[in-house]
Amino acid sequence: MAQLTEEAAASHPAVVFFHGTGGSGANIMRNTAIIRASTANNYVVVAAEGLIR
Repeated sequence: MAQLTEEAAASHPAVVFFHGTGGSGANIMRNTAIIRASTANNYVVVAAEGLIR
């Protein structure tokens, strides 16, 4: 797991996406419109991968 320094975290806000049932973090990362819009505004994109219960 990557960790940011306090300075890096302060200078790069994050957008966290949670997929719905049957989705995946990989599918979110394939949504280029979301990724381009977020990174163009200097946001870090986090796409969580849920656990099967």
